[in-house]
Formats: sequence, structure tokens, C-alpha cells
Amino acid sequence: MVCCQVMEYRHARYKKALARSPNILGPGEDGEPVVLTAEEQAEADKLFAKETFNVVASNKVALDRRIRDNRHPEYDELMISVLEGLRIISAVMCKLLCIVYR
Repeated sequence: MVCCQVMEYRHARYKKALARSPNILGPGEDGEPVVLTAEEQAEADKLFAKETFNVVASNKVALDRRIRDNRHPEYDELMISVLEGLRIISAVMCKLLCIVYR
């Protein structure tokens, strides 16, 4: 049951992200690369040795940036049918285990 609740939460969060305005432009939107100036790149190289990731580029990208959705258009329908199947299997297994334990 917890798995289904998590999937429902993720689905709701995904739908909320889809409703975000498509007119927002900025570094990293739609999976586009972040371009650094020469000064920023020098700072990024210096910090990379310490932090092991590009702090400068990371700071330029919005936390709620939009990324491209490369999934198949029928992905949502498929996941819902898989989850429904798992619910049925889980209920049947639970009943079978109750019978076995008696």
C-alpha cells in the first residue's frame, strides 16, 4: 500500500510540474546546458577540486527547473495498470498467507 501512495504522490507532483509556465527561461531549462563565462569557468574549476561537482553551474540552475519528458506518451496509463495489478496480487498473497498460517 505504501508503494501505491508514493506513486500517487509522485504522479500528483509530476502533474503540478507540468502545469508550470512554459515561458520561464533560464539556465538548465528543458535540459539545456549551462554556459559559463571564462571567469565563472575558472572559479568552477577551482571549486571542483574541493567539492567534486560544478558549484557555479549548480548555483545558476533553478531548483524547480523544467526538464524534457522523454517517456512514451502511454507511460502514465501503463504505470496505473501495473499498480492496479500489484494491488490485486498483494491482496491475493495476503489472503493466501493468512490461510497458510492457520
